[in-house]
Amino acid sequence: MDHEASPIEEPVMVASIPAERMATLMRELFVILSEHSDAVHKDVVIKELRRRHPPRPAELEPTSGDRDVYSHRVEWGVTDVSTGSLGNENGWATKMRGPWAITQKGRQALAMYVDAEVFWHEARELRRRYKRHS
Repeated sequence: MDHEASPIEEPVMVASIPAERMATLMRELFVILSEHSDAVHKDVVIKELRRRHPPRPAELEPTSGDRDVYSHRVEWGVTDVSTGSLGNENGWATKMRGPWAITQKGRQALAMYVDAEVFWHEARELRRRYKRHS
């Protein structure tokens, strides 16, 4: 009996944000956090980031849940350099389910890495170093 192989479903690919764009978004996100003395809800931060750097058409594509590529990538970018991911002494931000805040290390990084691409490169290097040593 000849059985036809069932088609393999390809995983849904999420559009990506180019590195230089991601660098701009992440540095600006930290600027927004630095403008607040206390933690601010992530929805407020992302709304302000969208106002300053509106999403491009591909960034509005849906991901899992109710988020678009823009929000999804921004949230993961913050997660990668948060105290929860890097340990309390290393993180550039605190990130709970709702409120986000910049840490002293995050403020220092903003002052030290004025260029967005350098800022984002250093953030990713921080994450890599921590992962290697944990």
